[in-house]
Amino acid sequence: MDKETAAETIERLRAEVMRVHDVKLSPSDPVFVTVILHQLVMEDLARRVESAMANVDERTASAMNQALGEVRESAAATINKGAQAIAENARRAIAASVEGVTHAIEEAGAKLHGSVTQQLEAMARERAETEKLRKAAQTAAWIGLGALVGVLALTLVLVLVFK
Repeated sequence: MDKETAAETIERLRAEVMRVHDVKLSPSDPVFVTVILHQLVMEDLARRVESAMANVDERTASAMNQALGEVRESAAATINKGAQAIAENARRAIAASVEGVTHAIEEAGAKLHGSVTQQLEAMARERAETEKLRKAAQTAAWIGLGALVGVLALTLVLVLVFK
């Protein structure tokens, strides 16, 4: 933005007061002396602040570079210690996890063994029961066959006798 002259500032402010408040001010109105003085003081203050900030920036940059070097050294040491601690914790956690998984596998194996054993025993009982039923059915079949042969023989005798 271009810097205005005092006359341009006065004219711009007069136009704004006229537009907003519908009041016409003379270019020689004492209020503009205050405005121009205020503008000059603000410009001088801005130059001083800018100069002070440049000085602060230089000192801050130097202090930050020094602190950054110290932080880097400290961070490297901390990271190294942290990495060692993390590695040790990871080793412990992995060992505990392996132990837990091993224990869980052993428990599952024992349960599975017990379950398989129970199923095999139940199958053996069922097989024995099936064998008993098979023998009973076979005996019943022989008895039925004998009875049938007897009935047939009796029928034959009766047919031959009463013929």
